[in-house]
Amino acid sequence: SAQSAAGRHNGRRHTHTHTHTHTHTHTHTHTHTHTHNKQYKLLHNNNLTFSLFQHCVEGSCPPGWTQFGSRCFSFNFQGKSWTDAENFCKSDGGNLASVHSEEEHVFLRDYIRKVTGENKKTWMGGFDSVQEGEWMWSDGSTFDYKHWSPGQPDNAGGVEHCLEMNYRDKWNNAPCNIISPFLCSKNL
Repeated sequence: SAQSAAGRHNGRRHTHTHTHTHTHTHTHTHTHTHTHNKQYKLLHNNNLTFSLFQHCVEGSCPPGWTQFGSRCFSFNFQGKSWTDAENFCKSDGGNLASVHSEEEHVFLRDYIRKVTGENKKTWMGGFDSVQEGEWMWSDGSTFDYKHWSPGQPDNAGGVEHCLEMNYRDKWNNAPCNIISPFLCSKNL
């Protein structure tokens, strides 16, 4: 009869609704403790674990600093001589930035371009004022990567003992008393 057909239809609709709303979603969150000088507790989804741990702990640099690897970097627009720039970075807990890989160089070059809108010549932590031709980083790390522009360092006029970045997209040695913006770095 029409009545029982309608009843069956209602039953079917009820069953459909029941199975449809019976889907369940599982979200797994895990707490991991990552030690890197300090302890940070992270609560995150499983699929983020790799990207977060690859770059250490996201967002753990102070405000105004940008993270790459295990270090924080800060670009300073206000020009200073190399020595004044190094002292400024030290007062902020760091040094003028050192560079240790092509990947780091590209990141810093792009970072400077992003904040200034150009490839601005920028003081980095390299110097050879102790002994001509023996380049060192002011943070004491090994001078294990070089990105000199062709023909550099040339020590023009015998007074170029400090390293600037973004000279024709590469590095140059320049007189340390030149006033330039600068890049500080410090460890996380």
